[in-house]
Amino acid sequence: MEKTDSGHDIVVIAEDDQNQSLMLKDYLETVFGLQVFTAETTNSVIPLVKEKNASVLILDLQLADGDAEHLVPEAAAIDGLLVVVLTGTWQERMEDELLQAGAQVVMRKPQKPSTVWAQISNLKDRYHPKKSSLKIGMKGTDEYIDLKEGAIIGTDGRNAYLSEERNSILKVLAQSLDEASDSSGGWVERNDIIKNVYGNIAITEDVGNALRYNIREINKAIQDVTSCPGDHRPIENRRMGREDSFYRLNPDVFGEKSESS
Repeated sequence: MEKTDSGHDIVVIAEDDQNQSLMLKDYLETVFGLQVFTAETTNSVIPLVKEKNASVLILDLQLADGDAEHLVPEAAAIDGLLVVVLTGTWQERMEDELLQAGAQVVMRKPQKPSTVWAQISNLKDRYHPKKSSLKIGMKGTDEYIDLKEGAIIGTDGRNAYLSEERNSILKVLAQSLDEASDSSGGWVERNDIIKNVYGNIAITEDVGNALRYNIREINKAIQDVTSCPGDHRPIENRRMGREDSFYRLNPDVFGEKSESS
């Protein structure tokens, strides 16, 4: 699978609905700092994928110049390319045919951008598993979080141990920080954290409150044990729109190179 120099996936979105295409493009660029390119016609998709060394193709079956179904086998033959089909025409037989032709997943429109990327992330882990980061360094100090042991290691012998649940939250955020190309990236949607930490459970208000509580306690523990300034939240939070909430490790606090297994 080809990557950018920063280690990020390069994504091509083949979609003739400009509003849908731009919404997904903006989400992937803003939240994850990815490089995203768009195509609107069938004859431009494969050349763009090859030119940009893309690792992910998100393909609508109806493009500006016609049916794009015939592109699936050709795209699937490109080494390391994950092919995700988004379609407004949903037929069980068509889904089976597309999967047999080489698509890794077929999704029915409409889908939230976060849902699309969650599916892609699951596919990437299945086909190209990542090495797990063991430590998150804190900028300007020798302090760090040891994800293997679930320990916050401060100075002067100060340290604290995290519950398995809170350590799992940090692992999700640390992976996203490792993949971020710059300070605009590294954001993870609340629901994606919940799925990674708690599994495939119903995301209720109580579950959301539990996540927020655990993140507050992680922030407090880091600030109690380390020299992290009181006005710097180790885990940042922001909202996009009325419902979506995102978290990341603060790149002003963390970001030194992690050790990997």
